[in-house]
Amino acid sequence: LIFFALAARARTPPHPMWIFFAAAAGSLKSSAVLDMLYPRAYDSRRILARDAALARSSVSENGIPLAGDSMTYGEFDLDFLGSLLEAAEPQKGDTFVDCGSGCGGLVLGAALLRPKVWAECHGIELLPELHNEAVAARMRMDELPELSATPIAPVGFTCADLWSDEAAAPLAAASVAFAYAVTWARDDEEGCLTELSTLLARR
Repeated sequence: LIFFALAARARTPPHPMWIFFAAAAGSLKSSAVLDMLYPRAYDSRRILARDAALARSSVSENGIPLAGDSMTYGEFDLDFLGSLLEAAEPQKGDTFVDCGSGCGGLVLGAALLRPKVWAECHGIELLPELHNEAVAARMRMDELPELSATPIAPVGFTCADLWSDEAAAPLAAASVAFAYAVTWARDDEEGCLTELSTLLARR
């Protein structure tokens, strides 16, 4: 998990991993909204992510994905995100960016938790299949009459590699950047987490 408060203003320097157990007001309501926006069950989203990742992987002659090319899909707990945001203390006009946003649940969750704070909540995702799920979920919110009065901050999604030019603008705008990096191995032999930390610091 990487969680950075990146806004340039005078306050206590952020720790790269915030652990804060305060209750997140409104998270239950936000969770209920997310359940309506994602008709696919969690296992179905995992299968979608697995199949999309396998389609991009290098494979052996026997069709077995080669080491280092597999991607692991996971979804972060919305209540815990709310607690992390309490610790980060975002200010009105800040921008939340999820690096590796998957199906967009945390982007929408953050936008629902603090609709009057964020200038935008933005997700950057490498896999088009997951990016499309995120876009569909946001569109679904506009289509469901029962959610028409639900406040939500502006939301955007970019389908791109984090290190690409397409991702540069949303990363540069980030006041709070989040990465739930289950994709990378625990020992991270390739140094992906270090590279991501450096990338965020430079933006």
